[in-house]
Amino acid sequence: MRVGKIEFTFDLQIYLRQRTVRRINRRRPKDQHIHFISKTHLAHRILTRLQPLLPKGWPVYVLFDAWYTSARLIKFIRRQDWHVICAVKSNRKLNQKRIDQQACTLKHQRYMTVKTTAADGKRTTYWVRSLQGRLEDVPFDVCVWVSRRHPREKSPAYFLSTDLTLKVQQGFQGYTQRWSCEVANFYLKTRLGLTDFRVQSYEAVDKWVAVVHL
Repeated sequence: MRVGKIEFTFDLQIYLRQRTVRRINRRRPKDQHIHFISKTHLAHRILTRLQPLLPKGWPVYVLFDAWYTSARLIKFIRRQDWHVICAVKSNRKLNQKRIDQQACTLKHQRYMTVKTTAADGKRTTYWVRSLQGRLEDVPFDVCVWVSRRHPREKSPAYFLSTDLTLKVQQGFQGYTQRWSCEVANFYLKTRLGLTDFRVQSYEAVDKWVAVVHL
């Protein structure tokens, strides 16, 4: 979570793949089985815990990469009167047509140049075009930005915002703040030993994560 210039880990949930859950459950009695929870459901759980702790009226933007871009999660976030800025995969459908196919029809549209500043002060320029419409299974309009590092790049990146009033510059600069969670994860692993556990049971690993954060 980021409030102004203050950043901290609010919650951390262990994600286990389905085959890992099945392997663990083979060794446990049925009444002690653990259940598979998808990444989007974990994110939903964390945001549900966060919601009652935030002051009313705060403008909130939830940032995540394309792994978490599900219609269910986006709709939940908007029900809290929050906004989403996220990456989105090229095969997602906007107005019932793949985003990458629609991006090809924009070749005659002029680019907007967007400059972002990273935490280390490095400036990066992106070449951006915009789309707007309904994402599949999402009952409200969103804005999709098609981003290239240079005009001739063959594989653009795609980003989505539910705030249609947000300027492209604000959206891209805001999304750069998501990188702080990658820095935190790297620090936890390399300096505090988050992944150095030598225990096997799920409960023991869960306790190790709690101890590292303490």
